[in-house]
Amino acid sequence: MSGQSGRTWLALAAASALLLGLLGVEVWKAGTRITASVRASGRAEAAVPVPSVSPQSALTERFAVPVLMYHRVANLTPEESRNALMRGLTVPPDVFDAQMRYLAEHGFTVVTAEEVEQALQTHTPLPEKCVAITLDDGYHDSFEFAYPILRRYGLRGTVFVVTMVVGDDHHLSWANMRAMESGKITIGSHTVHHYDLTKLPAASLDLELVESKKTIESALGVKVTDIAYPSGKCNDLVAERTKAAGYEAAWKEGGRPVRPGENPYLLTRMRVPGGGNMSEFRHCVWSGYYAIQAETKDQKR
Repeated sequence: MSGQSGRTWLALAAASALLLGLLGVEVWKAGTRITASVRASGRAEAAVPVPSVSPQSALTERFAVPVLMYHRVANLTPEESRNALMRGLTVPPDVFDAQMRYLAEHGFTVVTAEEVEQALQTHTPLPEKCVAITLDDGYHDSFEFAYPILRRYGLRGTVFVVTMVVGDDHHLSWANMRAMESGKITIGSHTVHHYDLTKLPAASLDLELVESKKTIESALGVKVTDIAYPSGKCNDLVAERTKAAGYEAAWKEGGRPVRPGENPYLLTRMRVPGGGNMSEFRHCVWSGYYAIQAETKDQKR
């Protein structure tokens, strides 16, 4: 590292540390949760001021990217509010807006799942403060609520769709997806029926993988490179058949940022819980940055 770049990096690190202290952000450092205390102000979390400017982060080949996993972005109906599963899957639009605004105002670079995969394959550096946004199942609210919010802040994302339900009353249509593609939202596979792939015989497993990819590519005229395993479930056979089906990467649930050198068919995502827990959201998005800082500090010892 040159003297000039070293001074620039240190300045960025110092600015980021000051910013975190002022905001009372709770983060993970090298996989260990640490807490920066919020100053006692007697005000609710939503009232904590957020600066409009944040320093951009440097590029690093030792990237650590939290890939956030959403499902629904919608307001719950009274019936859905009584269902624990639906509450866990649903982030209200105003909360999603606040989360995306947080990323935009704190200098995070938001990339697609495909760009994370490409960085793994080509050893391309990514920003230290980097996050990917993914939405599973292809619910219609991805177009109605999530997409306009992402566009508002100039952010990108990836939607994983279940092809059997495309165009029904609750899910995206192909026209919706074409519009989202034009707005820098990429489309990936979430299989044909959303079955647990680990429980399928080989022929059915191949059908779920191959036909969903083929259907999306035919309908949208795009190349589908990635798939999200339904419910994040996979095993050695599923990963092997996913590669054989022509996918370049596959995503499961895991709870940690993506690092260089990982198996592209066992990539992890971090679930964003339903409701409005901004503290949990901050844990997720800062986890990659602090993993990099801890690793850098250890290497200098």
